[in-house]
Amino acid sequence: MGNHSKRTFRSALWAAALLLAVGAAGAWLASKPAVAAAAGGIEFNAEAGFNGKVRDGKWTRLRVTLTNRTDGDLKGELAFTAMLPNGGYNVTYAVPADLPAGTPVVLDLTVPGMAFSEDNNRLAFHLGNAPGGKTVPFTSGRPYVNAPADRGTLIGVIARDPNTLNFMPILNTKGYNLNVIPIQADDVPDRSMQLDGLDYLVLNDIPTGSWSETKRQAVRAWVQRGGTLIVSGGAGYAKTAEGFADLVPVKPEGTANLKTVEALVRLAGGKSPLKLTAPVTISAGTLAAGRVTLA
Repeated sequence: MGNHSKRTFRSALWAAALLLAVGAAGAWLASKPAVAAAAGGIEFNAEAGFNGKVRDGKWTRLRVTLTNRTDGDLKGELAFTAMLPNGGYNVTYAVPADLPAGTPVVLDLTVPGMAFSEDNNRLAFHLGNAPGGKTVPFTSGRPYVNAPADRGTLIGVIARDPNTLNFMPILNTKGYNLNVIPIQADDVPDRSMQLDGLDYLVLNDIPTGSWSETKRQAVRAWVQRGGTLIVSGGAGYAKTAEGFADLVPVKPEGTANLKTVEALVRLAGGKSPLKLTAPVTISAGTLAAGRVTLA
């Protein structure tokens, strides 16, 4: 990416932050297990990445929802086997699973990001331990993951307004490859590596103080490995920054009225000032003291 392109992208991110601030094939593949046509098995649904977006070459989350439709409780392991593109050998990832009869159970696995298709992966539920345990058939869904691999920039957004940053893909007309992915706060993973497919994580006008320490630590570890966390929220910045007070560089101190944004627009690379018809309430704050070493 050239210097001009980098400046354009940085300017776009600055503009976004300002708008947020002022706006409130092995043998296992040769015999493919069939999905059972009748009841007496497990209902199955799977999604790789966030909203089906998978970053090529990065660890990602595989979320599987299983509903036991047999007559009794099941105890065993959910196994995901993938044929890796480099070398073509198979790797299996398994997670213990207790499936009470009739109750949906959500399981998350950490798997390598790649283009998933019927020809390179398989999911199975084994009684006892995988792979030796007897398999229980799936009564619905496909026993594999189907998702393309993305090599562009993935921007995860957790915000009160679901349309936050939905204008960013406009830059794709300038040669960028940007994808904005809305994420629910409840979907933030507990395992840091499952965030590795994201380049940016934007938090805007949502409370983070109630997040579990496990989730917050996952985000912190992701930042330490090079992820970019953007915290905003306009007048609601204080509640957004609460869970990451040790990371954000600005300590919130009440609110203020912004009457003009000319200086901010110039800082973001704008050529003409943004006209405000009325003062806008924003968060006020001071730079946090000290220094934090991220890596």
